[in-house]
Amino acid sequence: MDQNPEGQGQKSIVGNNQPNPTPAAPSGAIFSGSPAPTGTAPAGTPNQPTSGGSRPFFAHHPTHTFSREMGDIVVGGTAQPQKKRKTGLIIGSIILAIMALGAIIAILIFSGTSQQGDMSVISSFNRYANYINTGNAATDSPQELDDPFNSYLVSAMQSGDQETIAVAFDEAQKLLDEFIATYQQGSTNDALVSSLVDMNQNQLNALRTYAQIDQLDSITMVALYLNNGPESMLQTAHNAYDTIVNSQDSILSTIGNGKIQIANNLVTIYDFYLSQGCIAGGVAQDVCIEQLILPEQVVSTRDQIAVLELETTNQEKKLVTNVFAICENTLSALDPNENNAAADAEETGEA
Repeated sequence: MDQNPEGQGQKSIVGNNQPNPTPAAPSGAIFSGSPAPTGTAPAGTPNQPTSGGSRPFFAHHPTHTFSREMGDIVVGGTAQPQKKRKTGLIIGSIILAIMALGAIIAILIFSGTSQQGDMSVISSFNRYANYINTGNAATDSPQELDDPFNSYLVSAMQSGDQETIAVAFDEAQKLLDEFIATYQQGSTNDALVSSLVDMNQNQLNALRTYAQIDQLDSITMVALYLNNGPESMLQTAHNAYDTIVNSQDSILSTIGNGKIQIANNLVTIYDFYLSQGCIAGGVAQDVCIEQLILPEQVVSTRDQIAVLELETTNQEKKLVTNVFAICENTLSALDPNENNAAADAEETGEA
């Protein structure tokens, strides 16, 4: 099974007393159980990126100095005769006025260019956010995200078709690359936004890595045990998850190690069933299993599987929610005015 993270409609295969996660996710979610926390994104409303307004507008103009000792006005180092004092004052005032006007125009031009650059960055990121949300990158206006598990990216993962998954993630990566290039070329370089840019890339990479794994839930593992034996089942599990067991991403490594441990525990349980004559012809005999008195080790192993399944399911959810939580934090950092307007509208509605 290419991409169907475990827990979707899954019934217990080791007993009926497994913890049943509270279904807080919508009915269309590909993961069972309640969604994990919505990520580890930086909390709070980030500040608006600075516009780099430190340009020295007067750097290339002649200096204007005044000497009171002899009553002379010194403009650019050239002394004016005493008798032309009034004329010099007028000329100096005109020059200062021209310089001030030029400075104002330059500020307006520079400010407008910076604002346009910032809007280009925001629009570029909106296209990426809209695509992973709805699959439509044609609009650069922000689209509301109701539930990450109903998003286009998750629906592609839910398809289980590796080609569909690859196309969806390829396009998402292309749009994210375009945003990063636009951001790096712009006039805005904010430390928080730069950090969020890296986090967007890291979270998208982690989700794609997991989406490309041939997923094994507990039911599939048991079927492999019954049909092919324990060694084949364990080898299949290692082939699928060894690539992420030592991942630098803690969520991926937790899932990988959890899946391998589930496989080992299932072997322990079904080896016991086999030893008690409850497996015949590759079929587990339910009546026989129900009548068994389970030793403490088997009971403990069974309970551990329930805990591991819940933990891996929650970690799978985090891979999704992290992508969208970081996305929302980036949108807030790039355009705090939009974020404040939404907050004001929410407060008005509550009032």
